[in-house]
Amino acid sequence: MATSWGIDPLKDVNGIVTIGTTASDFRKIQGGLYSPGLISGGVVSRSSSALTYTVSAGVAAFPITTGSSPETTLGPIPSGTLTTTAPGSGTRVDMIYATQRTVAADGDPNVVLGRGTSLPARSVLLDAFIISSSNSNTNATVRQADITYSIPYGASLGLLVNKKSSFTGGFSTAATDVSGSFYLPTDRLIRVSLQASLSSFTAYKFDNTKYCEAVYDVYVDSIKRFSWSSVGLHQAWAEQHWSDTLILTKGSHTYSTTRYRDDNTGAPLGTPVARGGAILQFQDIGPSA
Repeated sequence: MATSWGIDPLKDVNGIVTIGTTASDFRKIQGGLYSPGLISGGVVSRSSSALTYTVSAGVAAFPITTGSSPETTLGPIPSGTLTTTAPGSGTRVDMIYATQRTVAADGDPNVVLGRGTSLPARSVLLDAFIISSSNSNTNATVRQADITYSIPYGASLGLLVNKKSSFTGGFSTAATDVSGSFYLPTDRLIRVSLQASLSSFTAYKFDNTKYCEAVYDVYVDSIKRFSWSSVGLHQAWAEQHWSDTLILTKGSHTYSTTRYRDDNTGAPLGTPVARGGAILQFQDIGPSA
């Protein structure tokens, strides 16, 4: 039977534990508290003179099993240097990782560094690089990694995106304002907000023929999630602010905003950087329920 960490075990008359916290119990507890991933350190440095990667010491939450009750164990990442070779032709991805070995599977319980084209079981990715046949040192490689960081349950990842538009001037037809991508280590609840300083070229007093509104559509993974419209614009500058939430799954996500005019023939005047510009933010609130 399972029992909690920190509870005295039950022993038989010979002093042998019959009920107590097992290694699996402990890993389940840690799995509920820490998602698998890098906690600290484990920084991969490249060389300007050799085909090597150097890893600094660190700490990681290693995934031991997956399923409805994931098991995770916290362990040290050793420092060390790994050697690579350039492929005979074309390119290859070098994945640099730390692996928690087990006695049952590997014959020992060591944490070891490794390099390969795929991530082995019980491993945490530290970094990845594209290496080509012409590379004679690792400084020439191209970094290509979305590192998964371990997150204590309930913690926030903070500000994921803070993108300011460089556009200034009038607009009417649809045009992309900002775009980019970000990575989530687990399913997360995300707050999306946009603020813009807006005015109008032509709106004057209460001339309805020159009335106009500015619209910003927000896309995530090429799907329109929000369509936010300003108040009726006039020649005075005014700050507009919109905000909403959505749930996003673990993995990489793309985003973009499209700006355009809505209603009548007025011309929105948008987002001078000197007045703060148009700023799109994605902020992590915490794990999705």
